[in-house]
Amino acid sequence: MLTCAILTLSLLGTASANAAFDKGHGPDGLGKEGVEALLHGDVTRADREFFEEYQAHPANPLAQFNMADSLRQHGEIDRADMLYGQAAASGKEYIPDHLLEAHDATTTVRDVACRHLAEDHKADPNCPTLRVELERETVVAAAPPPPPPPPAPYVEPAPPPPPAAAVVPAREFMVFFDFDKSNLTAEAREVVSAAVRTAKERGAVRIVVTGHTDTVGSLRYNQGLSERRANSVKAEMVKQGMDGTMIATVGKSFTDPLVQTGPGVREPQNRRAVIDIGGGAVASAQ
Repeated sequence: MLTCAILTLSLLGTASANAAFDKGHGPDGLGKEGVEALLHGDVTRADREFFEEYQAHPANPLAQFNMADSLRQHGEIDRADMLYGQAAASGKEYIPDHLLEAHDATTTVRDVACRHLAEDHKADPNCPTLRVELERETVVAAAPPPPPPPPAPYVEPAPPPPPAAAVVPAREFMVFFDFDKSNLTAEAREVVSAAVRTAKERGAVRIVVTGHTDTVGSLRYNQGLSERRANSVKAEMVKQGMDGTMIATVGKSFTDPLVQTGPGVREPQNRRAVIDIGGGAVASAQ
């Protein structure tokens, strides 16, 4: 899969004497659509854009390079290296506008193509620095390995610490509400029932119900709505046999969303109440 970790978009302004290959005098558009698709997380469309550009411009070094990158991210290393070699051969003077690599006004397609060939340990006549690096690695690899270090002296291991007391982890249940509502739906009552069963099985003495809202409306209005939602859940838990004195309620308006949104967004997952069940003993059912 293609990654966007080091995407850098650049429109350069350097003049070019080669009319066939853009060197910054005006964007040729190659790579633009694919890079924008990646910025929006659409890898499938990016692959398609790079493939179509390569089909339309098979001799263009940037189209060759982007197609090679697409192949490489899908594990087709040999085919990718073949295209990197072609891009290195024809991209000596080509400074791209849209590239999937960090670059500046002096970086050519050959520079980045040779960089990938070096990573794959592939020699190429258009990458002389690469050949020097490969030769240096070969010499180092041929040298005898250093002798292993002497074994460390034996040290009697310390006795293991005593086992810690068992801690029952907290358990959370999430109840969702309709827009601008605090009454429980049938599905919400089933979630509350499951929370009550868990609280009784675990012997909980600390239960906190926290109400939340989406971002539609004012902070003040949503604060009241979030409190009403928490209290609706508490009332249902008491109805099903829980001791109300063990249940605390909190309202957080839209200040702690489950899904981050802008203001005025009806996000169903943010219209919720969270039941947090702690440990300890719980009163018997009424």
